[in-house]
Order: sequence, then structure tokens, then C-alpha cells
Amino acid sequence: YSGSRDRAFEDGVGFGGRAVEDYLVVDAYSSFELPRGKLDVGIENLFNADYAPVYSQLLRSGTNTSHLPAPGTTVKAVYTVNW
Repeated sequence: YSGSRDRAFEDGVGFGGRAVEDYLVVDAYSSFELPRGKLDVGIENLFNADYAPVYSQLLRSGTNTSHLPAPGTTVKAVYTVNW
């Protein structure tokens, strides 16, 4: 969770000079030891939240071209073998 921030920007001179909208992102990760190696799996942005990260919100340009959304749901898997 990243909370909204606007009180610091009431004077208009805060970093980026913009308020930040809040958002909640849920990620799930797990790791499994296998007979040979390890499997790490994860799902990022499990509920496919539509949000712009704080950095993107603060650094947007006058044309709004830098106000980029975060990726949607992403699945990751890593298999590791030490030898």
C-alpha cells in the first residue's frame, strides 16, 4: 500500500509539486525445494490493480507523457540448480 500525499504539497513547492494518489498492490510468492534444485514462483499485482507508481505520478510532464501505468498481473517462475 502506498498512501496518498497531498498535505506536503499545499504550498506548491513540494517534490514534483504534485499530490500522489494512493494504491494497493497484492503480490504472492512461494519457493519449493525439489529433488534437484529449487522452484520460485510469483504473481505480481495479483488483482490487476490499475495504478501509476509514486515515481511516475511525481515526475509527469506538462503533456502527461511520463505518467505511465504500472504493469498488470505478471507471473514469474525461476528454476535454480546448484552444481
